[in-house]
Amino acid sequence: MMNKMNITSIIIAIASALYAYTTYNQNQQLETLASISDVESRVTQSQILDLISQLSLARTTEYQRAFEEGRTQMGLSLMEGKSMANYSDGYHHALTQFSDFPPLSDLNEMVKLNNVGTTEKDSAE
Repeated sequence: MMNKMNITSIIIAIASALYAYTTYNQNQQLETLASISDVESRVTQSQILDLISQLSLARTTEYQRAFEEGRTQMGLSLMEGKSMANYSDGYHHALTQFSDFPPLSDLNEMVKLNNVGTTEKDSAE
């Protein structure tokens, strides 16, 4: 009887140890996956911010180019004695060229949605 009890106790101890080891291993794997997910989220956020920066730069560059072309055309028109009465129509038409880019507010909204899963500690880093 004592022998059966010792064998049962040993089997229960081994099963408990295996269960504890398996649970610990699973927890470690989940922590690793969570940290990988956090890093991927930060990389994605950085890529979105880079895209916003590039689009802003492209808009600024395009606006500057159009401004210089407009100034040159206005100077030429004034030198030729032409009227500038339709200048505002040309100006408003030039503004429509920026409709190819998505509004920055839409991109900023994407960044905010991407930040939903991060904590304030993450955003402070």
